[in-house]
Amino acid sequence: MNANPLIAVRLDEHPPEVDLVVTRAAVARAGEIVRQEWVRLAGAAVGRASGDYVAALARDQATTYPYDGDDLAVAIINDAPHAGTIE
Repeated sequence: MNANPLIAVRLDEHPPEVDLVVTRAAVARAGEIVRQEWVRLAGAAVGRASGDYVAALARDQATTYPYDGDDLAVAIINDAPHAGTIE
């Protein structure tokens, strides 16, 4: 995918002895929650005229976790052709 993420959060590195299992799960889940809410809001804002925008965002593949090899980062990427114009 050649699209740039619109939401990408990279957290600072942590000491290797710190176990972040719950934090990693929360980051992954937060990405899903944000994507689902974005789909809901976009559907209401752009309506049926931009169904491919919402459809691209609604795909599970729109959420990239871990992002850029960082398991404390998640990205939501809409690869619809006109996503940049809408956003």
